[in-house]
Amino acid sequence: MSRHILLLSAETSGDIFGGEVATALREIDPEIKLSGIGGPNMDAAGIKLLDFDRSGVSILGWWEGIVSYQRILALAARAAEQILAERPDHLVLVDSWGFTLRVARAVRAIAPEIKLTKLIGPQIWASRPGRAKTVAETYDQVLCVLQRELAFYESLNIDARQIGHPAIDRFSEGDARAFRSRYGISDRAQLCLVCPGSRHSEIERVAPNLIASARLLKSRYPGLRIVVAPSKAVSEHCRQAVPPSPDEIWIDDQNELHDAMAAASVSLACSGTITTELACAGVATCVAYRVSPVTFALAKAGFMTTDYVSLLNVAAERAVMPEFLQARLQPNIVAETAGIWLANEDVRCAQVKAQTDALGLLSDIKTPASQMAARALLDLV
Repeated sequence: MSRHILLLSAETSGDIFGGEVATALREIDPEIKLSGIGGPNMDAAGIKLLDFDRSGVSILGWWEGIVSYQRILALAARAAEQILAERPDHLVLVDSWGFTLRVARAVRAIAPEIKLTKLIGPQIWASRPGRAKTVAETYDQVLCVLQRELAFYESLNIDARQIGHPAIDRFSEGDARAFRSRYGISDRAQLCLVCPGSRHSEIERVAPNLIASARLLKSRYPGLRIVVAPSKAVSEHCRQAVPPSPDEIWIDDQNELHDAMAAASVSLACSGTITTELACAGVATCVAYRVSPVTFALAKAGFMTTDYVSLLNVAAERAVMPEFLQARLQPNIVAETAGIWLANEDVRCAQVKAQTDALGLLSDIKTPASQMAARALLDLV
């Protein structure tokens, strides 16, 4: 009888990685049964998706979590009910710490025989290291990005493994010439790529300032072309929140995004997986983020154990990519930094080199993260 693994992903980045892991699982075991809760990438990978609406599941921040608490509880209960009806041998919960934790606990309470894996582990190296104990009490296995995470689980009864960063493996060099030709951009023109986020809260709190920063840059460098690349899941929301200007290029296709990265001179990006991809592409990048004042105050009061939000900066333990958080996320401040890169090629090249050097600190694993994850999941089953 073939093994049955069910993957649950609550947001875009997890849906992408879930699809990659599914493909790797099938390469190892073509007969494996795969089902899940996810989006278009998992669907394209051949996962049988359950009828579950994921909208509103992705929540980031303490205050945001409190406001959405009852709704998240109801969604988690509904997801657990559908998972239990499927009775998989193994449940893999991707991203979205609070939501997936509640689903895992609900499933374990009723069907303790189902193996549980957390993919990828919570960022305990950045905040609330006590979550390692919660992971060990809830899951059978946790798969981590950084080697340093494993130390948190050493004294706990859980299978903890490092798999590396999926964005590094996922990166494929785009075609800058094709992108410029497609949109009538000359080889000499500089290009600012704006990656405004993948969550609705990011579109509301981060996107307007990032796009305003790019427009301010254009007013200072008239030949500059602006490309805005929101995640497909929030593309329409972004267009409504910040209507495109006629001379801007807006894209939401992942394949075209890599071409835009290859063509970009600088990037203004919402913190997330995309910042690692931009570093892989060799684009000088400003990182931005904003959460509710309550969430930020709690973080500064002691929940955060790092000064940075970008994984690249955390790994390097310094601001390799300049970060613009909360009140510092202002167009004039962001544009001043990015403008230096546009004005001085040597400074921009030095920024790109610093980012490239920091990438080596994320992982020295040569096997793709999706393959490492697939092997670990099958070991547990």
